[in-house]
Amino acid sequence: MLAILLAVPSTSCSAMQTLTLRSSKDQMPVVGLGLWKVPRETTADAVVDAIKAGYRHFDCACDYGNEAEVGAGLRRAIAEGLVTREQLWVTTKLWNTYHAPEHVLPALRRSLSDLGLEYVDLFLMHFPLAQRFVPFEVRYPPEWVYDPDAPTPTVELAPALLRDLLASATQPPSVLQAAPHAVGCVAETSSRRHRARYLSTPPLRIPRAPFFVTSARGFELAPDDLAAIATLDRGKRFNDPGVFSEGMNAFLPIYD
Repeated sequence: MLAILLAVPSTSCSAMQTLTLRSSKDQMPVVGLGLWKVPRETTADAVVDAIKAGYRHFDCACDYGNEAEVGAGLRRAIAEGLVTREQLWVTTKLWNTYHAPEHVLPALRRSLSDLGLEYVDLFLMHFPLAQRFVPFEVRYPPEWVYDPDAPTPTVELAPALLRDLLASATQPPSVLQAAPHAVGCVAETSSRRHRARYLSTPPLRIPRAPFFVTSARGFELAPDDLAAIATLDRGKRFNDPGVFSEGMNAFLPIYD
């Protein structure tokens, strides 16, 4: 498993390289910490440690089951004076069972409540797959919310689906989040063609391929390090959770 992580010490989002979103002109930090599969009992500490290491972008989702703990970590860091809310970029996601227009706003409000935030910076559709509605009190451990100045994101859309979306969309997506590949870049190519920012997420399985291992050896790098370098230029690299305090600083020289 790819463990981790890219960060630089900083006291504000402006200290880290950012991407400008087309519709809103917001500055999104290029490197974020993903909270998928992070145990609840360690999530708050992991968030605080990440902020100390330099992270300002946190990738959350209601499906991850730890948004309340993420919020606890963010509040602790803010209370300790490590960062302000305005210096953070928080992403969350709409789960598949809440795609119906009447369920979108309650789902967002639930995530905001769990996170203890008044707003999130990016609200993604987790997957382009609508499932049968399950009530919030069961599923969750009056129309689409539309802000013309806010970024419109999508997740895991194949190029054909992205073309279908753009054929009828009045508000083109600003962000496409998809799993990366150090060699193949179909999602990235599609996002650039349509002027949407590409956010990469794990897994990067290619570092285990023999030719990639050989290439990394030629640069005197670990395969994971070379994969991280290859990914940085293509948007954003999220954590494949598993290592935290030790791993957070592992790629500092690579980012520099």
